[in-house]
Amino acid sequence: DEVGGGAASSFHPLKGSWNWFRETYPRVLANARRQQLEGRGQLPPGHQPPLECVQGPGQVVYLPSGWKHLTLNIGEAIGVGGQAAVGARERYMDGVKALEQNPDDFFGHKSVGLGLLHQGMENANPHTGQPHMEMVTQAMRHLHAAMKISPGHPEATVIAAEGLIAMGRPEDARAVLLSCERLYADSNSEDDDKEEEEKEEGDGDGDGGS
Repeated sequence: DEVGGGAASSFHPLKGSWNWFRETYPRVLANARRQQLEGRGQLPPGHQPPLECVQGPGQVVYLPSGWKHLTLNIGEAIGVGGQAAVGARERYMDGVKALEQNPDDFFGHKSVGLGLLHQGMENANPHTGQPHMEMVTQAMRHLHAAMKISPGHPEATVIAAEGLIAMGRPEDARAVLLSCERLYADSNSEDDDKEEEEKEEGDGDGDGGS
């Protein structure tokens, strides 16, 4: 999530942990340090610098429900993770709490959208099988807000496509998925160009031989 002003909002999640750690994380820390130096004292929720830890062999790290996190392997590693099942109502409430702290919280909108969407499907008309359309419509509002904050986010995109299908709009669902695919392809292309430029700069840094 962004800390102190858009540090992560343009980062595509499919780039992976290493790129986030290398490109975005330094900006996150710089924003937090700048705010502390400006004399703001205790930073508000959502603007605190991230906590860090190194997990050694045989150690267990517990993350409370709703904690945003990222893992990065140091060398070769084998890890085992587990996640408790979260019901639609619980996910909805987690999202509501996040939005109370920050109305522009991406994960808050995504959680509320997912929770409402699944509740809408669980409360489908027993005779027609049609989802509870008021809940589905409210869910789509939050999912659109999440996608506006983080365009092309794969999970939010897939959930939004699921909602569009529930609303009887399969073509719109297909268009949303294709748009995400194009954003990801463009992002990878930009990374390839950047790596090529860095390689060319490195090749040209040698001292002239005599």
